[in-house]
Amino acid sequence: MIKENKLGVLPIVSLALLAASASSLIGLQQVLLGWITFFVGVLVLFYCPKQFRRDVGLIYLALALLGLTPISTDISYLHILQMSVTLCLAIAVPYSLSR
Repeated sequence: MIKENKLGVLPIVSLALLAASASSLIGLQQVLLGWITFFVGVLVLFYCPKQFRRDVGLIYLALALLGLTPISTDISYLHILQMSVTLCLAIAVPYSLSR
């Protein structure tokens, strides 16, 4: 028998906004659209169940760090340092907060 998930509509909306903001910020490099959808998604997340809010909030945190990362084809040492630091933080900070 299939167990029905009863999260509701708001978690689905929050996840859709998370995907849209990630695509805008990282993939399309549309900063204004990406941050607007990001903050709307975070606002919707406040009305979601506690466990969902905690888990997906960590993903939003990682996305915020990735959104601040200058992603380009520049191969200067400063750019490599900036990318490596923020990418490491995008992994380490949510991981350490979840423990």
